[in-house]
Amino acid sequence: MVVTAHPDDESFPIGGTIARYATQGVDVTLLCAARGEKGIPNLSAAATAALREQELRKAAAELAVSDVRFLDLIDGEVMQADADYVVGQLVTTLQQIRPDVVITFGPDGISGHPDHIAISHDTTQAFKLALEKKALSPTARLYYITPSEATAQGCGVPPASNLAGGPVAAIDVSNFLVAKVRTAQQHVSQHPPF
Repeated sequence: MVVTAHPDDESFPIGGTIARYATQGVDVTLLCAARGEKGIPNLSAAATAALREQELRKAAAELAVSDVRFLDLIDGEVMQADADYVVGQLVTTLQQIRPDVVITFGPDGISGHPDHIAISHDTTQAFKLALEKKALSPTARLYYITPSEATAQGCGVPPASNLAGGPVAAIDVSNFLVAKVRTAQQHVSQHPPF
């Protein structure tokens, strides 16, 4: 299960990782907090949300993602959302899906975006609660997206010179670079750098 804040968050930093596992037959659920309502200047929130959701669904199809869901929060306001509500929704989804792995932003949100930071915090809390409730296998793992070559190219955030925190999983996506680029290209409204 991949938990992001906005449409395109799944493609630019970790599209290759998602493609790798989905094409190996792993069921991948993508849970997006908002529909990107504020992501296109001079377009109404409703029109922007509709367009960005369509782009996300196309990207998910390119990635072979089996399930796309939304928390229906508002772009740019995820930090102000009721954290208890969001964590509750995330716990419910974790109970339904029972993923072996959950991937979300690290505490810094990669780029410092408040929505990324909020969804990281809420996902971390939900993961801990789901483990406590035995709604997840005790072997389930939570991974954070860290700055990498991919985030440098796709998001403009270079990798750190040193990695802080815990163990790091480096995923070889060299065989999935074309899929990653095709996925990012689905987010036309965000002017992909490829």
